[in-house]
Amino acid sequence: MKNDVRDAEDLADLLRLGRLAEAWIAPPRLRELPELVRFRTKLVALRTSLKLQV
Repeated sequence: MKNDVRDAEDLADLLRLGRLAEAWIAPPRLRELPELVRFRTKLVALRTSLKLQV
């Protein structure tokens, strides 16, 4: 049996038994925080690069 089929059957069993955890989707404000951190990291790297060029 392929893994996809077996995985689907296992998920169906968990759902049927009520043991499948609900997914949680973070609110938009929390989802944008990692993006802000990545942007700041890029800016710091750019600043460092420019300082090294001088």
